[in-house]
Order: sequence, then C-alpha cells, then structure tokens
Amino acid sequence: MEKVHNSKKRMPVIIPQEFEKDWLNPNLTREDVIAFCQPFDTNLMDAYTISRMITDRKIEDKNRPDIYRRFEYPELALLDA
Repeated sequence: MEKVHNSKKRMPVIIPQEFEKDWLNPNLTREDVIAFCQPFDTNLMDAYTISRMITDRKIEDKNRPDIYRRFEYPELALLDA
C-alpha cells in the first residue's frame, strides 16, 4: 500500500469479516483497537487507480461507476516504465 499512499505511508485497517461486529463495539479499549490493526496479507489485496473525480467537490454523488472503474493516467504509465 506504500505506493498507493505515497509519502504518508498510510495503511487502511482491513477487518476480517468474522470480526466486523467486534470492531463496531462502542466499548472497545485502545488495546482492543490496536489488536485489530495488524498488517493485512498483501497477496490478498489488489489496487488500481480510479478517477480524480472522487475528490471533486462539485460532484455530490460519488457512488458512480465512472468514478470507481479502473482509470489509467498517461503520466503514471511513464513512472512504471
């Protein structure tokens, strides 16, 4: 995920389905939350670029296929070459 989140080196918390209800428990302690924050197997993840429209403040409805489908930016193709 480092390539996706560039210099900030952020990582999303991915909760296994069997722990979803536990994660939503309003009484979780700090230690409980930290225990959930384990690295997810990168072999089980896939990432792709989506449209920059996702951050466009003029677009109210962000739940649209044209925003979330895979999008290839020519300038990024040069970085991968």
